[in-house]
Amino acid sequence: MLLAIDTTREYATIALGDESGLVDQISWKAGQRLSMELLPKIRDLLGKNKIRKTGTSLFGKAAGSRLLSCLDILVVTGPGSFTGNRIGVATANALAYAWNVPVVGVTAFELYEEAANIGRRETVVVLENIHDLVYASIMPQSDNVTGHSPSSPRLRRARAQLSSTDNLEKEYFVGTVGDLSKKIVHTNQKFIGEINDDLKKKILKAFGKVEVANIDLEKSDRAKILLRSGKKIFEKLGSKKFVLPVSVLYISKPNITIKAKHK
Repeated sequence: MLLAIDTTREYATIALGDESGLVDQISWKAGQRLSMELLPKIRDLLGKNKIRKTGTSLFGKAAGSRLLSCLDILVVTGPGSFTGNRIGVATANALAYAWNVPVVGVTAFELYEEAANIGRRETVVVLENIHDLVYASIMPQSDNVTGHSPSSPRLRRARAQLSSTDNLEKEYFVGTVGDLSKKIVHTNQKFIGEINDDLKKKILKAFGKVEVANIDLEKSDRAKILLRSGKKIFEKLGSKKFVLPVSVLYISKPNITIKAKHK
């Protein structure tokens, strides 16, 4: 079974799934109470579905009577709420360590790619940030490797990488839409993500006639997308599952950092 955790947004989501798909989920407006509410919500979700590890319950007697031979954990690593990211990842790591089960991370960018169900190399995922900034995930394309001859080592490596979608390395970006337009040489890609009308206008102004699609993960059922993404990751791992800590995806420094004043 798979436990999925997403605390990157104002509304947190935890979901439980098995081979047949979504078993149960809880979504709630956590806000500043996330650190107090996340573990009790996970306890309630597992207890409601009568899940416990062999021999002992996960959180005490309330966890029920269903034995569970293996539980995989998926957590969204960001970008998103700085505090929410850390709470979610720290909780997932702690549970995986305590229960001796595998834990893997998935980025918010990858959730939008999964929801869009289109080729990763054809997309630029754009997510709103604060102060007129955006986060973006830029997929490499051989056409974007400019200034090199067709036989150059760098271009050969880029084309070899593109031969397999699974091997694509992602480049993450934070800045204005204008700054993003300087990073992408060719605009034969589709822009997807949290794109409201205002952001869409900025993208069209910066890139010209490109395809732009807003994807509402709530309408697309965030829990099911989380479980689909996790299932694919663990299927690729196969028997190579292991318990290692997942890291938060930091694209930029938090705005809460305050420099000490020295007299």
